[in-house]
Amino acid sequence: GIFDRTHLRITTRRTVEEWLRACDIEPFRHTYVMPQRRERWLAAGSLHLLDELLARQVIVVGRRV
Repeated sequence: GIFDRTHLRITTRRTVEEWLRACDIEPFRHTYVMPQRRERWLAAGSLHLLDELLARQVIVVGRRV
């Protein structure tokens, strides 16, 4: 089925932060990775309001509490 472990899951930055908090890890920084020049231009043109939408990858860093 579509909910078994063999299928890809779409996650958001907030979902990952919730997972980290459930493991007693406090997220303190996130970085959006936009490899394409077009995406970087759109992000800058939108005053970075669309970063989460345009990013191909989000890196979340946390520390144990």
